[in-house]
Amino acid sequence: MEEECKCCMNRRDLITTIAAVGGAFALTGTIEQSDAAMKWVVIGKAAEIKEVPKLFHVHDKAIYVFRDEKHKLHAISGICTHKGCTVDWHGPTHDFVCPCHGAVYTLMGKNVKGPARLPLVSIPVDEVKGKLRVDMNSVMKLHMP
Repeated sequence: MEEECKCCMNRRDLITTIAAVGGAFALTGTIEQSDAAMKWVVIGKAAEIKEVPKLFHVHDKAIYVFRDEKHKLHAISGICTHKGCTVDWHGPTHDFVCPCHGAVYTLMGKNVKGPARLPLVSIPVDEVKGKLRVDMNSVMKLHMP
């Protein structure tokens, strides 16, 4: 009888691990990075950021930054995941709308109306000494679909 290797992961454990990581990514939209892996760039003053999304252009990439009801900062790509147009904030309905093909996203970037099939990308953001910073590595990964 063949003895099972105790040092290696079997196929079932591998699939379970991949599914768990994929599920975590799908729920959060991002995988946390260590601060050392990030390249922070200042894009403005944190005091200017309210609950209404503010559009910034960082190296020609559209990024919206806003605060939630608990005052936590959020940054998401303003690039539609369908064809790469810059989405517009539509205040009356509290959502982002792509002017090119009509895709609609929630405030947190979840796609709710096609043709886009993927959510807007979340960008790491923080506030240090009153300055608003985003992770440049994440910004540079943004691209048109």
